[in-house]
Amino acid sequence: MFFILGLVRQALKTVIRMLSFVKIYIVRFLGQLVKTAKKFPRITRAAACVVLVIAIMVCAVTITGATSALEVIIDGKTVGCVATSGEVDTAKKLAGERVFDNVGKRELDNIECVGVVTGANKLQNAENIVEPLLDSAENLVKASVVMVDGKIIGFTATADEMDVIVQDLLDSKKTEYKAAVAVLDDKVEIVSAYFSADLLAAQENLTQNQKPLNAVPVKTGRSVTVQEDIPYKTVVNKSDQYMVGTQIVVQKGAAGKKSVTYNIYNVNGQETSREKVDEQVITKAVDKIVTVGTDTIPKGSVSNSVKNAYGFIWPVDNSVNNYVSAYFGDGRGHKGIDIAAKSGTRIFSAKAGTVEFAGYDGAYGLSIIVNVGGNMKLRYAHCSVIYVRAGDTVSLGENIARVGTTGQVTGPHLHFEVLIGDSQVNPAKYIGA
Repeated sequence: MFFILGLVRQALKTVIRMLSFVKIYIVRFLGQLVKTAKKFPRITRAAACVVLVIAIMVCAVTITGATSALEVIIDGKTVGCVATSGEVDTAKKLAGERVFDNVGKRELDNIECVGVVTGANKLQNAENIVEPLLDSAENLVKASVVMVDGKIIGFTATADEMDVIVQDLLDSKKTEYKAAVAVLDDKVEIVSAYFSADLLAAQENLTQNQKPLNAVPVKTGRSVTVQEDIPYKTVVNKSDQYMVGTQIVVQKGAAGKKSVTYNIYNVNGQETSREKVDEQVITKAVDKIVTVGTDTIPKGSVSNSVKNAYGFIWPVDNSVNNYVSAYFGDGRGHKGIDIAAKSGTRIFSAKAGTVEFAGYDGAYGLSIIVNVGGNMKLRYAHCSVIYVRAGDTVSLGENIARVGTTGQVTGPHLHFEVLIGDSQVNPAKYIGA
């Protein structure tokens, strides 16, 4: 009976609080109701009380919009009301994501829930009670923390304090390295979260001691302009006017110059990367141009007349029109015989021997010197193509080159010399000119 009367009193207090503007009338009504109830048997009065309590609660819910809810409490502090236990679980999950360490997360196990009746407009969703929940936990502290590679370097009580300290650090690095920009390295994280009080107590408070910031890598950047070479290209032209292995430099290459601007990035003074942002050509590079031979030495012997008494044959193909255009001496100190013929006419070895030189030789152009023994050498000059190399052995009548205009010439011809020792002699008697 006392239990039921207690419920009645609690219900009456709730209704009276919610309907204070009519409380006088309600009190009179209930007083009269109690007097009337005393005339009935005890069991009847108990049943009537129960019905009355239910009726009062229904009326209270209907009139005021009150609803059942869960009051969320942590460490003895109420942080809000939610509709269901699912909202409590969600709030705990969201709060756990804001706590940095596992010890701190265990503080959330202290969450308690108590069933209450409250106004519908007093209900909160899970997101609304996360911050009050974390702030009310006795052993959790909110802080802004700087970390390097996941290791805590130090903390401040607020994010604003951390911003000031970090900006001072960046400004000092810009001055130290004369940089245009300074930012925290990618290894650095600034985390604003809740921590267990014990964990945070063991860390450096950066508002009191900023020396730990020496371990924080800072990336700085500056602009630098330098001159660099532009490498030249080598252009290779192939020609069947030269034998395989012949290489003639037609034009020498020359490197150019350019002005290049880089943004250079350093971490604590050590360069880590650079980015090209501008490039201006000062002088262009000059291509190296090279002609290489593709022709191979043809096989076969000459159709010229047989060798003379000196063992020589005429050195230019007789099947093509040719003639002597300049003799030895001829008033201008000419050192050999010039045999004019159209470019490309075959040149034959006038006598067998060993090639001592084959290549480009100044005013002689492409030329060949063959040692034929007996202290005698033969020179074939102004060739368009040569088919032998130094060290080759050539036989009598072998096609060793072709008539051309390389070197100092006025037209296509073969300049033919006979040297005894190092002195030129008249080739006429040897080749019958």
